[in-house]
Amino acid sequence: MASFHCSLYITLNAFIVPPFTYDRKEFCHKIKFLHICENIMQKLLLCFTKNSVEVIALEPDSVWFKDPYPMFRRMSSRPEVDLASPMNAVTARIGEWRAYSPMLLKPSEASVALLRKLLEKLRKHGDSDLIVYNYLCMARYSGVVCENFLYEDVSDGKWFGLEGSEKSVLRPYILNNNYLNGKKKKEHRQKKFGLWFLSEQGQCNHQAVKRKLDSFSRAAEDEHAHV
Repeated sequence: MASFHCSLYITLNAFIVPPFTYDRKEFCHKIKFLHICENIMQKLLLCFTKNSVEVIALEPDSVWFKDPYPMFRRMSSRPEVDLASPMNAVTARIGEWRAYSPMLLKPSEASVALLRKLLEKLRKHGDSDLIVYNYLCMARYSGVVCENFLYEDVSDGKWFGLEGSEKSVLRPYILNNNYLNGKKKKEHRQKKFGLWFLSEQGQCNHQAVKRKLDSFSRAAEDEHAHV
């Protein structure tokens, strides 16, 4: 197959995990299922990267306040960068300094080598893909250059706990709904901050989305006018 150049968006973790009660046996089945999903995801990323496809991999539990294309384009235009992702503002675990989403993955020998090593570690040891990714970046495995998106461009769960004045300084493209486990807890937090736009019937409230985006844009314009 001839190689080609283009950009591709992939949504990560777009798998439906069947409900489990948390007895030990079923919990182990769930963890095994998630490892299978991680392997599929990494194989897809490797396949595209080997064929000269630039990939932007995303997790679905996030809010986009504005089109992030300019942010991705700026990072993609830097020839020395092989991949980029956000930094975690807070992490309780060693080796999770870098977040996984969004990830810009450029086709290069170094990025292909990193993905191959990542898959090897997942197959042999069942390690966390996030921890392996962090350590490979830190070690600059095969000369890979891992860059960071700015926190004001991609914010994480810490944003929800900031004071109003601190929030006003940050006008991110993307806000990740992390640092919280469980669908219901995440849904509750999104509703609390006016960032939940799905009705009980599963319909998107487009008017609420427009109001929130308009409010966000006006606040950004007011801030710019006072600079």
